[in-house]
Amino acid sequence: MRKSTILLTTASALALTGAVVWQLRPQPSPSPAAAHSTSSSTRLVRLHDREAALAERLKVAREISDDLTNEELRQLMATLARPLDQRTAEKDLMAFNEIMEQLRVSGMACGEYATALCSLIREEKTHPVVRDYAMQHAVQWIREAKSGHSLARISEDDRRNLLSCIVSYLQVPTSLHETGYGTALNLIRTLANEYPADAAEIFALCAPRISAVASGQESGPLGNRISAIQSLPALPDREQALTLVRNLTTDTPGGSPVRLVAIATLGLLGEESDLATLRRIQTENSDFSYAARAAAARLTANIYSTTR
Repeated sequence: MRKSTILLTTASALALTGAVVWQLRPQPSPSPAAAHSTSSSTRLVRLHDREAALAERLKVAREISDDLTNEELRQLMATLARPLDQRTAEKDLMAFNEIMEQLRVSGMACGEYATALCSLIREEKTHPVVRDYAMQHAVQWIREAKSGHSLARISEDDRRNLLSCIVSYLQVPTSLHETGYGTALNLIRTLANEYPADAAEIFALCAPRISAVASGQESGPLGNRISAIQSLPALPDREQALTLVRNLTTDTPGGSPVRLVAIATLGLLGEESDLATLRRIQTENSDFSYAARAAAARLTANIYSTTR
């Protein structure tokens, strides 16, 4: 079976079942007194309390360590899945991000953590900012584990499931209206440093939509379009991507930010014939001259390195 089929099948199975499969850490059977102490633990109470001061909630989150009980892990995962209260949404978002961060950096990221992140990424009811955080921490965890970070460990199943959930999100129509779409593209580009084959496969699966977003055919936040343009060099059809970039450097209804990114991308993706276009932009338009000069220098270096 092709890897792409495995990726999509895994994501589909997760979406259909919606099941949370806890992989709890083995713990010795506690004495009755210890069990009572664990069940009545209060050290996370202030973290879960929406009325508590933000500084206090963040302090509790930053004290998360590897001595958490399984019940406390469950509490933290349940907290991440809670709907936001409009009155305390800003504090909740910061607390949620800190929880994800501390579980990852403390070495507590494990099967429960992966399952919770997948759920946050794929559930439509998840707040867009929480989903954005979940994708960032998922990819950071994968990259840290690959680089040999002393506390970062991730199973192959968890790694593939997390990437599957991100792929599924990129293919859901509603993702185009969230800034998380651009975040996901940026994350996959960074993932290419450690997992080039996986990144290439994901970009191939998502290529039609990326091209549509980059060209402006699909509307959404400006940041998504910028991220899509920056992702064009990673798409499998290089000629199609290059044609699109060339068009965007001269005809850009999206305005200056889009054209600036297109010029920079031409410096990565272009050919020797594109140097004339970049030099013309340098002389004709002072607003884009610096970007064109930098792109021409990069393209010249690329051409030189391939002809040596």
